[in-house]
Amino acid sequence: MKQQRNAFFEKYGLLLIISLIFLGTAMITFHVRLYGDDFFYAQFTSHNLSYFISKHIEHYFRANGRVIVHLLATIFLGIPLTFWQILNPLMLAGIAYFGSKIAQIKKDPSSTYSTKNLYAAIIFGIGIAFLHPNITRQSVYWLTGSFNYVYPILLLFIYWYKLSLCIYQHHWTWSLPFWAFFASATVEQVSLMSFGLTLCLLLEQKILQKEKINTIQKITLFLSTIGMLTVIAAPGVFLRTSIEKTPVTGFFNLLKHNIKTQGNSFLFSEMMVPYHILAMTTSLGTIINYGYQYYTTKNQRITKQRKWLHDTILLIGSSACMSWLWQVTVRSSMTNYNIWTKKQFLFYLFITIGYLITLLYTTMITYQEKIIINYTVPIISVILCFGSQLMMIISPVYGPRNLVCAIFMLLLYIATLLPTLHHIGIPNLIALIACFALHKPLFFPFAIGTILLVSQPLIFVNKTFFKKIGTIGGYIILTILSWYTFVPTIKGYAKNSVIYDQNIKIARQYKTKQALHPNPKSLIQSTLPIELYGWAMPYHNPYYDPYYRLYLGVDTKTSIQWVNN
Repeated sequence: MKQQRNAFFEKYGLLLIISLIFLGTAMITFHVRLYGDDFFYAQFTSHNLSYFISKHIEHYFRANGRVIVHLLATIFLGIPLTFWQILNPLMLAGIAYFGSKIAQIKKDPSSTYSTKNLYAAIIFGIGIAFLHPNITRQSVYWLTGSFNYVYPILLLFIYWYKLSLCIYQHHWTWSLPFWAFFASATVEQVSLMSFGLTLCLLLEQKILQKEKINTIQKITLFLSTIGMLTVIAAPGVFLRTSIEKTPVTGFFNLLKHNIKTQGNSFLFSEMMVPYHILAMTTSLGTIINYGYQYYTTKNQRITKQRKWLHDTILLIGSSACMSWLWQVTVRSSMTNYNIWTKKQFLFYLFITIGYLITLLYTTMITYQEKIIINYTVPIISVILCFGSQLMMIISPVYGPRNLVCAIFMLLLYIATLLPTLHHIGIPNLIALIACFALHKPLFFPFAIGTILLVSQPLIFVNKTFFKKIGTIGGYIILTILSWYTFVPTIKGYAKNSVIYDQNIKIARQYKTKQALHPNPKSLIQSTLPIELYGWAMPYHNPYYDPYYRLYLGVDTKTSIQWVNN
């Protein structure tokens, strides 16, 4: 019976988890409608092919270099929305699938099944469910946004997986350079990340592994560079940068403003709390587990001097992480992050440096001890995570959407290491801390119960079985906690879609009347009842007003009156 169960999970376990992620996110996307830039880009397909091509050429020279991204977006805006409503959850499920494959890659394709792969996929599923609506409304759950954020990350993960297979299974294929190009020719953040990934892995191979770079690898780096340059060196990028309004005047003032704004958003906003809890606890768990080897196995690599360094980093890292937890829970409601005193600045700096040291030391341990097969993933994911934020410091525009890349890099980091820490109950500890930080004391007894199952198996006859039950219990609690964000998102988009569809119906009736009577009264449209679950509408930004009229098919001079429900 046990063998049959293992065989079932080996064959269908990952597919089952990915299918659940697809179905869960599809419940949201089927209630998503067009917003913001969708109205503008929908006009690209309103005429013939020549017009379509000319608009994209104009866009490349006047707006940005995201050619492939906007080609896909405009194509899907020209066909029924249902196609995107299916594609978007497929892309999110694909991120979870390839992310889990990267995190727990196998050297031998025919090697035995590992549950770590399933847990990695579960971590991605939990991470997607935890995505705050302030982030998803700008990036994930609207058509143009998803092609600017979800699609590029999916391409990056596919490329990373293909690259990892080539490295660890020693089978270099000529398809790899093409994946490198398409992963780099997406959007600015991911283009630089894709190029950085390629460069990091090749430098590691050349300098640390002392291995030669073969022809395919050289072509891969070359095409990755070309793909990146098509985006970041596009004429439209320079033009847009020169005319974009900045929140403050002066370059150094902009740096100061962005460091404060981005630092607050990345470290202390409620949007990032679940991900930092996962990353911090996983890192400290890895460090503690490594230090434990000094007392048990007397690992020869851990000298007395190294032990002092280890303990010092553990002290600084744990203090920084506890300070962060105190700040985002006890102090959060009493803090104005727009105003920093000198004392606050030093405190935030200590948290940032301590957290970064913790992450980097964890990646060093992983790399040195080869804790996992794909031992370069933690260090590269940390570099790309912080790099994705640092590259935005000089940008005049920053929003919650720019956290998406950092979040998925943290999830990859966590999915790589957390499954190796089940034996010391780290998932259960994360669940307990998350209950505290997310203000869900109802689950304290359950979280503590799972910790007892993992840490005190001596009273049980079947120790392994109850440890597994305890571990699964920790993930179940995290899943339930994520539903407190995910379920309201489903309900919010569902409620908004009803009003949105009523607006479309009213507009069609109005258009019929307009054809019969040239000067009808104003078109009445209702505002979305819950603004958090939908991106910009014409009543938010008058820029979209004429494009919304074109989308509805009414006369461009039509007066639209927006009323609250």
